[in-house]
Amino acid sequence: MDKLLFKRILIGTLTALMLIYVIYLLFSANFNVIQTENATKITITDKIYSEGFIVRNEEYIKNDSKGYIAYELGDGGDIEADGIVAKIYNSSSDAVARQEIESIEEKINNLTALTTSYYSQSTGLDVVDNELNNQIISFLGNINKCRFTTAESDLNNLLSSINKRQLITGQVTDFSTKITELTSKKQSIENSSSESTGLIKSPKAGYFVSACDGFEKSVDYSKIAEISVEDYDNIKASTVPENVIGKVVESPNWYVVCKVPADDALNLSFFENEDGVTIEMPFSSTESIPATIVKINQTDSESDAVVIFKCNYMNSDLADARKESVEIGIQEFTGLRVSKQALHDDVVIKHSEDENGNSKKETKKVQGVYVLHGSEIQFKEVSVMYSGSDYVICDPDPEDGVLFNGETVQLYDKVVTQGDKLYDGKIVN
Repeated sequence: MDKLLFKRILIGTLTALMLIYVIYLLFSANFNVIQTENATKITITDKIYSEGFIVRNEEYIKNDSKGYIAYELGDGGDIEADGIVAKIYNSSSDAVARQEIESIEEKINNLTALTTSYYSQSTGLDVVDNELNNQIISFLGNINKCRFTTAESDLNNLLSSINKRQLITGQVTDFSTKITELTSKKQSIENSSSESTGLIKSPKAGYFVSACDGFEKSVDYSKIAEISVEDYDNIKASTVPENVIGKVVESPNWYVVCKVPADDALNLSFFENEDGVTIEMPFSSTESIPATIVKINQTDSESDAVVIFKCNYMNSDLADARKESVEIGIQEFTGLRVSKQALHDDVVIKHSEDENGNSKKETKKVQGVYVLHGSEIQFKEVSVMYSGSDYVICDPDPEDGVLFNGETVQLYDKVVTQGDKLYDGKIVN
């Protein structure tokens, strides 16, 4: 081989090796990056998901009189025994006129009360603006979720706040002109329409619901605690009689019956007859409803179960709910969120004294995380309260004896989520 060619090959080979070595050094220095995340506070509710059937103490309200019906109260409205639920009119125009008169009367009362309260107390503009913002958000949210009854209430509150703002900013001094106009309109409608020809009354005291679905008597309310899985599977609706115009729900207590698998039944059994359980119905209400587990009925520990929850909170959105997707909240956890990939096992040291006052050192392998303090990595033990799909919630202040050496992760610690050859005391450039 030509010496010159050999020399070129040798130089080329050495150069290539030098480049590979330099690239290795650069890669080791620059790409072995320590990645961290802040330990942040989080609250989460452990949930079980199911389908729920709602049972109430319901009785039909019937009407055999001829004519057009105008309801006197909305869904969820309180009614006394023998209280007026609706009025009967000869024509639909008379019924509509009466509802319009009642709407005008409500507006007159609101404007009168608003003017009186304005002169009796001072309200800051920032308070009213905050009310407006919250009411707009609530109104749009309820419209988006088709909760029109609640949205109507939001709209009335919004109008009241707008009127209040006009008073505070001096755009109007009072609403006497508007009140006079509304009073005149009310009088005109009254002169051109007829009074009601009959009344429909409630047979019992409770709250009123206009819609009936045929499930009112499908489950015996007095024997709700006895319902079995078979009973649940055979729940069926019956035909609603033609003369029914609504129903009255007599008892404030109502029940949500859910069918759950054996594992969920076991988890729920720890909370039977205890407060603290919640029910959420995302398609009917934004509220988290307090509930108590009355009974868990199950053939054996391996079979499906029926769980009966007792509730007594009610609003217009819940008044006519029946079959709903439910989220059962059984336990709430508040702690520090840490990614699962940040968890490691390492040895921690505990310094203490024996009964003679002599210092001693103990070591133990525990689960924990590596935390970056300045340029140094420290290992801290953790007490996991809750485990999610890709994260855990750690207790920032565990009870005595839970931690081996008493030191754990704290709020805003920089927890290492990625890095090579991690160990306690490692210095990172």
